[in-house]
Amino acid sequence: MYRATIAPIRRMPPEIMVDVFQYCVSPPTEDSACDPDGMRWTLARVCNLWNRIIHDTPVLWTTIVVIPTDTPNAASILEGHIRRACNLPLFVVIDEYRNTAKTTLLNAHLLAILFASSPQWQLLHISLSSACVLDVMSHLLPCGLPALEEAVIHSGSDGTLGCPGCGADDTMQQGKAYQWFENFTGLRRLHLQSLPHGLDLRWPLSIDHLSNWVVINDKRSQSDNLQRILNIENLEEWHVMILFPPVRHSLQTPLLHTKLRILRGITPVLLCDLTLPSLEQLTFRPPSHLPDGDPVDEDAHKSCWEDFANFLSRSKCRLTQLVALDANITMDPRFLAQTIQQLSDSLVEFGFCIDRAPAPMSIATNILQALTHTSKSAGLLPDLLALVVALHEDVVHWVDNDILVELGVLLKSRRSKEMAATWQVPALREVTVNFQDANCYQSIWLRYLRKLSAEGLRVIPPTRRAIQSANVPYWAGSWRDRQRELSH
Repeated sequence: MYRATIAPIRRMPPEIMVDVFQYCVSPPTEDSACDPDGMRWTLARVCNLWNRIIHDTPVLWTTIVVIPTDTPNAASILEGHIRRACNLPLFVVIDEYRNTAKTTLLNAHLLAILFASSPQWQLLHISLSSACVLDVMSHLLPCGLPALEEAVIHSGSDGTLGCPGCGADDTMQQGKAYQWFENFTGLRRLHLQSLPHGLDLRWPLSIDHLSNWVVINDKRSQSDNLQRILNIENLEEWHVMILFPPVRHSLQTPLLHTKLRILRGITPVLLCDLTLPSLEQLTFRPPSHLPDGDPVDEDAHKSCWEDFANFLSRSKCRLTQLVALDANITMDPRFLAQTIQQLSDSLVEFGFCIDRAPAPMSIATNILQALTHTSKSAGLLPDLLALVVALHEDVVHWVDNDILVELGVLLKSRRSKEMAATWQVPALREVTVNFQDANCYQSIWLRYLRKLSAEGLRVIPPTRRAIQSANVPYWAGSWRDRQRELSH
C-alpha cells in the first residue's frame, strides 16, 4: 500500500494525465457512449485519483457515439456522459451499422436524450440506413444546430424512410427538396455519401468544403448540378463522385469559380464546363460505373486529354498537386510530352494511373524515366515531394519487369542525398504504390520499398478497394482531425 502511495504516477501533473487519458479513449469507430465498460468508465475505476480527474475533465467526454444497444441502463449512462461534457462543443456520431447488440434498432429514448444536447453539436456523423435517416433529420431541423460546423451523412439507398424506433413512415421522393442543412448557417463542411439517387438536397451557401455524389442522367441534370454547386461562393474544396458518364459541353459557356482550390474525383469530361483560376490541387478519375446496357462514349474517351489541356489553358491555374487516375489521359503520349512539361515548375505532388490500354506499357516506363534524377538531368518535376503510382486491378498481371525496375530506379534517385544536393532540389518524402495485387506489391516492396522506408521514405500501401470503386473515402476522419494531422 505504501509503495502505491508514493508511486511516481501519483506525482504526475493532472494535465499530463489528461493527455494520456485522451490517447486511451477509444476512437469513434470503436467507442459507445452507452457502454458501461467503455474506456472512460474503465479508467475511472482504477483509483480515486483517476476517477476524479476523468469525471472532472469535460474534454474527455466530448465525443458521443450512439449505436444500437440492449444495455438495460443505457439511457442513464448516456445522460451521465453528456452531463460530464458540460458546455463544450460535441462530436456526435449516430451509427446504425456498428451493431453488436441483439437489437438492430436505434432506441428512440436514447435519441431523444441525445437531441437535447444538439445546441452543442459541432461535428455530426450520421451513418444510417435510409429507413432512419429522414426521421433523424426531421427531428434535428427544429433544433437549429447553431454550433454545427461539419456534417457527414452516410446512408443506404433503398429509397425508403421511416425510423422504426421513432414511428415515422415516409418515402424519399426524387426531385423533392429536402432542406436538411439550409438553415444551419454555421455549417462549413458537408459530406454526403450513398444517399438515394435523385434527391434535391439544399445546403447553406456558407459551406466551404463539400463532398457529394453527383448523378448525371442527361445534359440538363449535369448543368443543373454544376451550377448549384458553383453558386456556393466561398467553396474552397469539392470532392465529388460522378455516377454515370457525363456529357461533353453541357453548358455553352464554362462556369467560373474564383475561390475553388481543391477538386477531387472529377471526370475529365466535366472539365469542359469549368474555369477555375485558383485551383491548386486536382484529382480526376473515370465515372464510377456505367448503367447496364449503355455503350461507352468512345469519342469522349479519345478527347479526354484535349479536355484537360483546354481546361488548363483556359483556367491558367498553377497546380501544385495532380493525381490523374484516368488512363485515357495518363496513357496518352501527349500527357508526358506536353502536360507534365507544362506543370513541371509547380507540381510538388504527382500521381498517375498505369493501364495497358489504350497505349503500350512503354508510355508508363517513359513517364517514370522522365521523373528520374540522373547525373545529367534533374528530370521533370524537380520539386516533387509525393508520388502516387496506381494500377487498375484488372491489369496488374500485365505489368512487366521494366516498370518495376524503372519505378525502383526513380525512387532511389529521388531519395538520394547526393542527387538532391547536385540539383539543389528536395528529396522525395512520400510514395503511394496502389497496386491492387498482393504479389505485385510484395515484389516492389522487397526490391526497393522496404529499404527506402527504413531510410525515411513514407510508404503508403495499397488501399483495400479498387481505384474505380464507388466507396473510395474522401477525407479520413473529421476535418478537425485532418487539420491536426497536417499541423504536425
